[in-house]
Amino acid sequence: MTNDLLFNSVLKTNLNEVEGGGESSDDWSKVSDYKNYSLRCLPNFLFIGASKCGTSSMRSHLVSHPGVRFVRRMQTGAEGAEVHRFDRWDFMFSNYLVEQALEWGHAPRVHNASDPVIHYTPHYLFDPAVPMRVKSFYHYSLKFLVMVRNPTTRAVSSYWFKRPNEKGGSVRDFQRSVASEILLRRRYERCLATFLLNDDERLEWIGKNKHQWGIEKQAWSNMVAGGSNMVAGGKPLPFDSTSQDVDSPSSSSPVGGFVPWEPGHWQRKGLSVSERIAAEKQCLFKSIKVANIQEEARRSKQIIEDRVVQMGKTRAKEDVEGVVQVNGKKQELNEVDGQVGEKRGSGGGVLMVQHVAKGIYVEQIDRWFEVFEVKRKFFILDLDSFKKDQVATFDRICRFLGTRSVGPRAFATRQKLEEQLSQRYNEGANPDIEAIPTPTLKLLNQFYKPYTQSFFELIGQTFPWELD
Repeated sequence: MTNDLLFNSVLKTNLNEVEGGGESSDDWSKVSDYKNYSLRCLPNFLFIGASKCGTSSMRSHLVSHPGVRFVRRMQTGAEGAEVHRFDRWDFMFSNYLVEQALEWGHAPRVHNASDPVIHYTPHYLFDPAVPMRVKSFYHYSLKFLVMVRNPTTRAVSSYWFKRPNEKGGSVRDFQRSVASEILLRRRYERCLATFLLNDDERLEWIGKNKHQWGIEKQAWSNMVAGGSNMVAGGKPLPFDSTSQDVDSPSSSSPVGGFVPWEPGHWQRKGLSVSERIAAEKQCLFKSIKVANIQEEARRSKQIIEDRVVQMGKTRAKEDVEGVVQVNGKKQELNEVDGQVGEKRGSGGGVLMVQHVAKGIYVEQIDRWFEVFEVKRKFFILDLDSFKKDQVATFDRICRFLGTRSVGPRAFATRQKLEEQLSQRYNEGANPDIEAIPTPTLKLLNQFYKPYTQSFFELIGQTFPWELD
């Protein structure tokens, strides 16, 4: 039974019960006539991200709206909580009929079939497997709500949320984490090139950009080591993926001008959406596999060192140097190869924790655009713009959802709305958080600049983000 049949059969059964039996009608306009009757409806909106972009606060504002309902989370039954249906690593092994039944069972009751029902999980935007899963799961038209923010501030917020000071967070650790993720991002892009270029073109592209990648790596190495990212004369090191130097090709070169993440490459190559997503998943999981091993080794080594101190032993540091725990087994660092930690989401231990990659919005939004084809189905909102004019922006969101912000089955007064919008949720405030040095933020801005410019071109609007 398809999702449509499951949905329609349930509605017809409910109408039968209201009408007192007999044949149910196919005229769904009659559904709204039952003013005192509640329908259980599947979602017509998905709130897909991005994480650490104000989604928790926006979700709470919408949950407080009397005319907006949310699909409940499977484990807790809490309305408005993250559902995480389509980004579970075991979703590929699930029975669709069972999943559809669970989705309907956790759907809310509404008074009208057109009432906004939202399925909320901010990680969906990033996970390459989710768009096709969503499209094959719901066989009707959906709309999508997306929140973004300056990717540099998003990365900083993500880091401090995941690793506050009491968990070992520090400026130096932030710099190391970002530098490691940027190197993994370059590995990911080189992997994508294997699908979009032939062997000769790929080798030529790598050769012409290798020097630029080396400059980027050295800039972050200097930063982590406490040095400077400046060359002689005080000129900043250029390292973004589109900048030109003596060893880079001219922009007219079809290979040198190739950027793996730019929209349109997959269509021009003649690859289908499913082929594109399969390639992106393969490349993403390859880079995550490496990151998993590195993160597991680093954290396990720190745990061992802490335990040595706590036990009061005088063992020299070199006795624990290079010893790690991987999947519960004690191993030497040079033996850690090809192992992946605990699975979370659809692809490995650090897929959820991507401080840098989750800010590359152009690739993520382009993937969703290609799967669902119609851009007007997406409402893309900047967090900083929302903070400047909350009431007007929230009113636009409500109109997109097909409801109103103030009035019947909405907030009773403008004052009530303003009181709700003044509240903040899940900000992870920590008075001991260290300020990230300006040179580090500038390096990160440089890294994000080409991605952000392409993102603005893709969505046809710009946001007031600092790019330099």
